[in-house]
Amino acid sequence: MGMLNKILFLILFIGHVEARPISYSGGSTMMTMSNNMKESIYYHYSPTYKYSVGIESVKDKFLDKDYLYLRLTYLLNRKNTKNSQRNLYFQSAISPNNLNDNFYGIHGDWETRRLFFRLNQTTIEVIEQEDNLPPNDKMWGLAWDVKNIEKAHQRLEDAGVEVTPIQKGIKEKTLVATVKSHTHNVPTLFIQHLD
Repeated sequence: MGMLNKILFLILFIGHVEARPISYSGGSTMMTMSNNMKESIYYHYSPTYKYSVGIESVKDKFLDKDYLYLRLTYLLNRKNTKNSQRNLYFQSAISPNNLNDNFYGIHGDWETRRLFFRLNQTTIEVIEQEDNLPPNDKMWGLAWDVKNIEKAHQRLEDAGVEVTPIQKGIKEKTLVATVKSHTHNVPTLFIQHLD
């Protein structure tokens, strides 16, 4: 499958792909997002690695309204390590239709070499880790999306299943717990999205 076909497949069939809010100098990114509250498509251009300007179209399903935002993102701070990168951004947007419709704030992320592909309730996560071992790529693990992680955690413990304590997930606004027994050696995670 050619590169263009792969890109078209991702745009048409993957519901949400995460990307950083600033690209490399002279680069651009298009992001889409769809959930039960909203659908959005966001395009930005980065004149330098320090900031990006873009436009976002949002369909708010809850309020049944459409919005258009002009956006600016500025990289305040970045820290690189061998296997990860931490970024701190100032983000802002204003609607050309209503100047009172705006937002601004601080956004942070901690990147490892990961890709997330989502379609409906299925997520494929690709993780790269640098080491000196021969390549051994494989797909592994399950992540179960739960509405109430505390109830699911208690139900598993009551059934004699070993589960780690609930903790904040790497992805913003998530809680996770790892199932340690009864998995037949398949890494298993419960995740609750707090949105």
